Amino acid sequence: MHLARGRTAVMSRAQERLWFLDRLSGGDASYNIAVAERFTGVLDVEALGRAFTELVSRHEALRTVFPEIGGMPAAVVRPAEPVAIEIVDTTEDGLPDLLAERSNQPFDLAGGPLMRVSLLRTADCEHVLLLMLHHIVCDAWSLERILYPELSGLYACFAAGRAAPPPSPAGPPPSYSDYARRRRDEDHGRELAFWRAELDGVPALELPADRPRSATPTGAGDLVIQRVPVELWHRVRALARAERCTPFIVLLAAYQTLLSRYTGQDDFCVGTPVAGRDEIEFEQVVGLFVNTLAIRAELAGDPAVRDLVKRVRRRTLRALMHGGAPFDEVVAGVRGGRDQAPLLQTLLNLDNPGEGLEAGIEPLRLAGLQRTPVVSGLAPAKFDLAVDVVVSDTHLQFMFTYRTDLFERDTVWRMGGHLRRLLEEMTARPQARLSELRMLSPEELRAVLPEPRVSEPLPRLEELIARQVARTPDAPAVVTSAGVLTYAELDARAADLAGELDVAPGSLVALRMRASPEAIVALLAVLKTGAAYVPVDPGQPPARTRAVLEPCAAVIDEAGITRLPGRAAQEGAAYVIYTSGSTGVPKGVVVGHRTAARLATAFRDVHGFGPGERVLMVPPLSFDASAGDIFPALISGAALVLHPDPASLTGETLLRLCADLGVTMVDTASALWQQWVEDLSGRDHVDPGPLTTMMVGGESVPVDRLRTWARLTGGRVAFYNHYGPTEATVCATVYRTIDGSELAGRTQLPIGTALPHVRAYVLDRHGNPSPVGVPGELHLGGDCVAMGYLGQPELTAERFLPDPFGSGTMYATGDMVRRRADGTLDFLGRTDRQLKVNGVRVEPGEVEAACLAHPGVREAVVAAPAGRLVAYLVGEPVSAAELRAFLADRLPSAMTPAAVVMLDALPLTRHGKIDYRALPEPESAAPPYESPHTPAEERVAAVWAELLGTRAGRRDNFFDLGGHSLLTPRMVARLAEETGVRVPLATFFACADLAELAGVIDGQAPAAAPDLRAEAVLPGDFTVARGPRRRGLGRILLTGATGFLGAHLLADLLTHSKATVHCLVRGPGERVRRNLAAHGLWREEFAGRIVAEPGDLTRDLPELPGELDLIVHSGGLVDFVRPYGRLKAANVGGTLAVLRLAAQTAIPLHVVSTLGVYLVPGERVVREGDPLPDPGRLHLGYDQSKWVADRLAAQAREAGLPVSIHRPARITGGSARDDFLGRFLATCVLLGSVPDGEHLDMAPVEHVAAAIGLLARSGAQGDFHYHNPRTLGSADLAAGLAARGLPVRLVPGTEWRAEVRGRLAAGESLPLAPFPAFLAEYGDEGAPRFDCTATEGLLAAAGLVCPPASSLLDTYLAELMRGGGLA
Repeated sequence: MHLARGRTAVMSRAQERLWFLDRLSGGDASYNIAVAERFTGVLDVEALGRAFTELVSRHEALRTVFPEIGGMPAAVVRPAEPVAIEIVDTTEDGLPDLLAERSNQPFDLAGGPLMRVSLLRTADCEHVLLLMLHHIVCDAWSLERILYPELSGLYACFAAGRAAPPPSPAGPPPSYSDYARRRRDEDHGRELAFWRAELDGVPALELPADRPRSATPTGAGDLVIQRVPVELWHRVRALARAERCTPFIVLLAAYQTLLSRYTGQDDFCVGTPVAGRDEIEFEQVVGLFVNTLAIRAELAGDPAVRDLVKRVRRRTLRALMHGGAPFDEVVAGVRGGRDQAPLLQTLLNLDNPGEGLEAGIEPLRLAGLQRTPVVSGLAPAKFDLAVDVVVSDTHLQFMFTYRTDLFERDTVWRMGGHLRRLLEEMTARPQARLSELRMLSPEELRAVLPEPRVSEPLPRLEELIARQVARTPDAPAVVTSAGVLTYAELDARAADLAGELDVAPGSLVALRMRASPEAIVALLAVLKTGAAYVPVDPGQPPARTRAVLEPCAAVIDEAGITRLPGRAAQEGAAYVIYTSGSTGVPKGVVVGHRTAARLATAFRDVHGFGPGERVLMVPPLSFDASAGDIFPALISGAALVLHPDPASLTGETLLRLCADLGVTMVDTASALWQQWVEDLSGRDHVDPGPLTTMMVGGESVPVDRLRTWARLTGGRVAFYNHYGPTEATVCATVYRTIDGSELAGRTQLPIGTALPHVRAYVLDRHGNPSPVGVPGELHLGGDCVAMGYLGQPELTAERFLPDPFGSGTMYATGDMVRRRADGTLDFLGRTDRQLKVNGVRVEPGEVEAACLAHPGVREAVVAAPAGRLVAYLVGEPVSAAELRAFLADRLPSAMTPAAVVMLDALPLTRHGKIDYRALPEPESAAPPYESPHTPAEERVAAVWAELLGTRAGRRDNFFDLGGHSLLTPRMVARLAEETGVRVPLATFFACADLAELAGVIDGQAPAAAPDLRAEAVLPGDFTVARGPRRRGLGRILLTGATGFLGAHLLADLLTHSKATVHCLVRGPGERVRRNLAAHGLWREEFAGRIVAEPGDLTRDLPELPGELDLIVHSGGLVDFVRPYGRLKAANVGGTLAVLRLAAQTAIPLHVVSTLGVYLVPGERVVREGDPLPDPGRLHLGYDQSKWVADRLAAQAREAGLPVSIHRPARITGGSARDDFLGRFLATCVLLGSVPDGEHLDMAPVEHVAAAIGLLARSGAQGDFHYHNPRTLGSADLAAGLAARGLPVRLVPGTEWRAEVRGRLAAGESLPLAPFPAFLAEYGDEGAPRFDCTATEGLLAAAGLVCPPASSLLDTYLAELMRGGGLA
């Protein structure tokens, strides 16, 4: 503990914020300030030390430290002491590492000092001076305008043997404490009102990142520096003079334009620092004065450069006029809470604009020495992206600081080039509109705009096939299980049928046939006549069939040829494929021989189609992907393999078919292929037989599924991911891989690069090419574009546009993609599959991606039947409540599915794509129906059917049928009306199904209450063996690693030890990594130290190889609705199994229980080590199960096992979830009142995990409690709600509970209904209070202090309001 010697000073609110952030981060280098300068010449080290000592003596900020006194931060000014300069000899090669090491070393705010000086000596006359300060005592003004000139002057005097000049002829300036006191007394009400209006509704900036944004940023950063000729600065100043503004305004306009080009946004904020020294008296005071202004961008309407500069000037001047409000208060007023919907994610600063050009700020100079700036290596990034523009007499310097967990260095380097070119364009063409400014260099344009290719015309498809017939007449052309059709036989039969068909060239002929040798003969026959074939699915509705046949001259089906009156003619067309239309009328895409032939030859060359290859065609003829099999095969000498119902193939039957028919290549839909992988995933490996190539398309391909496939097949099968709309002739881009091992950190397979005949453009909303890494809409040009839509010239003109970068037309796909630096394209999704639920637009892809982050979910689709958002999941069973809890930190409540349907597999169309129309209604997930047996069961079923809108059986559970907590009071009231029996809510929650509830109404008790004391007895055969003496942590077993707290425990154990952690996992081991990633905790270096051990707490634990050094048991089933009997297996049986495992060799065991085991009525103080209370009044089945497990662990300790028990209270993740506190606050708002006398606690999960991890690793033994002592009082809650426009009054707790119970009894739906224990009749008896000082003392000694719950309330309330939880 640091002694606070010295005098106490006043802290500013900005200092308090930095102190809190330092505590929250555990002390890092985020707010370090580094100055590194190389000095060449003879350096007087003694004079330099005296100069720094004098500086510290003059400026009290440099002597200030910030200990915690009485639980609150304090500023203490220490007496002046000599400054010790660290001198280190090094080499030029070792210099960067030394600089980086010292620059990124955190400061101890409590112990100080908060200024460090190092001299890194590379030669006798070569020194690098590194000056480090913490931002809490200094800012840029302090450095550049006070410390630099004073240090330069002092060094010159001392080096020359002179005394130090007096600090100021007018006497000492005021202190920073004077400034802080004055600022704390100021009223910023008018300024904050301006900012609330100015920034109302401004969205967050959505910069496209190279890596997914984690929930907990690491703060790691890096620096990119680019030099630009000073002539550009002259042009910037000239434009500023012409527009009567400062150069900064021009720079900000250019930076806003850059960000708009990258994000597609017109509205966002850019931060900029201001000195914050409005009073002249503080100009020579060192300290933290700087403030940040949020300048709102206003780029709507594609303004001209001059107009944008005017807009930026107006916004900036208004911001400066109201710049006195501290930025933290502005954020709180606009956003309502920290870390929610960030107001600022980027910063622009113009540094030293006068240096070298006119009288301006002098750099740090030491008399007699030559100065050269050096990069300090300071790494932290406080923003996603920050740009400092530094002006010198010879050049401009762009300094980009960026978050390395978001961006690659090359990405930021390109951004610097784009900013330069925009400035060049804006200063050269100020009359141009923003969309007209050229941002990409010629080199970049060449990379993103492929050169047009001039190719020789190809023959028509039937001619190409005829040439192959001549080359290999006896080779197999079509293969089925019934026989083989050779090329010669195919050609002869097609010629005969063509003669019989006798239609005019350009006519349309329908093929109403399933894939078969006869269908391939008919298809080739149509082409031989010069007509185009139109495949028709024989199973489609008659109305759609009539629409497709209307323009056709004939139809060929199993019965033969039928003439039709259609007279449509499409010269040069090869086929017409019908796709769904937005109006409900199918639209026919006309594909010509020119593009179909290009596709066929490209596929032949890219995939290796040729003699000896056998291609299984899975897509039906009515799906355009079939053309990608038929024509490449038949022009190259390969054989088509047909199956009567390929969509019915399983993984096993596919491999058998490949072996039986010699299939070497398979083309299928991604969804069907994924099902095959799932079918085979339980095996160690499979024999792919002759199969060498797998081609998929239609849906995204998960990389983990590909790796499973590669493992199964031994890496022997080449994998191709195809992308292409029908309008671009089957396929436009291809990505080839084996196992995706080259895709580090990626979750989906890219769609690859364009085929040779395709030109792929990624364009922004103005039609400009998007830079590498920036999303845009994919447009396809070249020899792939279809001829248009049959009979729909207006729609053709709308979607098939002139190609501005080449000849011909291009097709706007509506698909969002981005181009990687290597040229591959990533598919990002569509913009036209949005849903609207309760008036809120929902992007299904976002919800599906969040669902897929759940460790137990393998596939996910979201739909909105009857206006209700439903998640259809494949994987381990996940309840709606569990999913909602998991998604609470990831999605707004309006985007959280209301229901979950678990499926064995997603339904697929005949084309292998997801069949959204076949998704069942949510009720289909219910158990088999069993009709009610008794009159009471019939009455309950009738009430449930009335409220839930679905049939209810006697074994159905209310919540599984779609019921939720808000319906329970209404349901209980309706049952009382129908039966005359009022069922207590606690009793209702204890009933497992309808039959048990009906039994209660009939006078039967629910299932007999368990005898918890009898349950909590160790078996007689439980013994503890002697174990080896453990000297370290080599191997740890962790249960619950796929849970919320478990993920943070795992990350803590991996981060703070070198141990290998074995994780008990139910299901695929990949769940552990996915859970860490879902919580923003995954790091690649963890991969080699996590061992997934398949197992289930409800069954026998697996055999673990070797000796364990520690077990942390955090696993179990968290469910506040289910009765004890439903939770016993996991929570009690699982704990007993872990105790037995630990007892085998006396392995130290840390069990995570809950303070809920003490939650029986009665006022008392509970301390660590107190015996557990009588469980008879524990009403929640969850608390009951944890009570029994807790007792078993304590008995095992008495038997000699080294067991420690950790009991957390309410754990939060920094955002409001569907938990007790959120529902309690919502109920308070509905009632307009808060019960007086409440003391609610909140503890961040990071703190609880760090505490348990520390105590477990250090070998601490005993009972440890985690109840935040700085609770939320009723007054805090009322004030927090009132500050958000939700006034509430304080009322006595007994009255409040009585009102809630009365409303619930009347059938009103209140959010707090699922927590009957809080409202029970004995609630007036009071509740226990927790004294955790023993645990807190241990943790505080290690620097772990839980932040006050009140500091987390803002975040919680903001999240609730944003999600509509307090509406």
